[in-house]
Amino acid sequence: MFDNFSQPVSIYCERLSPAFWAEPVNALSNLAFILAAVFAYLLWRKQTAKTMDMLVLIIMALVVGTGSFIFHTVATKGAMLADIIPIIIFIHYALWVIFTRGFGVRWYYAATAVIAFIAFNVLILNAFGRTLFNGSIQYVPTFLMLLLVAIYAVKKRYGFSHEFFIAALTFYIAITCRSIDNIVCPQFPLGTHFLWHIFNGVTMYFVMRGLTIERATTPSPKPL
Repeated sequence: MFDNFSQPVSIYCERLSPAFWAEPVNALSNLAFILAAVFAYLLWRKQTAKTMDMLVLIIMALVVGTGSFIFHTVATKGAMLADIIPIIIFIHYALWVIFTRGFGVRWYYAATAVIAFIAFNVLILNAFGRTLFNGSIQYVPTFLMLLLVAIYAVKKRYGFSHEFFIAALTFYIAITCRSIDNIVCPQFPLGTHFLWHIFNGVTMYFVMRGLTIERATTPSPKPL
């Protein structure tokens, strides 16, 4: 897939040439990730107990926005790695933090959950391929994970359930926008990929918010 790192990539509606600034809206909409990180950091600063795991997650959100900006400007196979790798790391580290910090389970249960999530992703990709829904099939397990976390949080009366329901909803919208980018291209030449960035940034913020806020209504977590 990445045998030629300098090969130009054109997979989104807005890009019509290999020029650096051929996707200005897609590139600039990555500010959503930066803003998500900034607002999450400001919220984190207000907490009495500032944990490093959340600061790491906030920094990762900044890296996601930076990497995506690089890809939507440089637009080569090599630059695609700067887009894909930070997102993958953010998703899996966020899942780790959800289980260890959010649900308070022991590290080996959290590790088992992350490994199971990876296995489910591989199963989905092998079953449906990487091209379904304009490549957005790879994010369906993440949506399901957010939804299940929100449902479990409601059941166990965790105070961050609202944030995760919002995150699941906005991520569903984000996946939809990413999936229809090339479909709407003839009628809307700008495409909808920039909305993927915006709603995905909102999703990241609410995930980080849910894991950061002091949860007065949350019972003391017990190991699952």
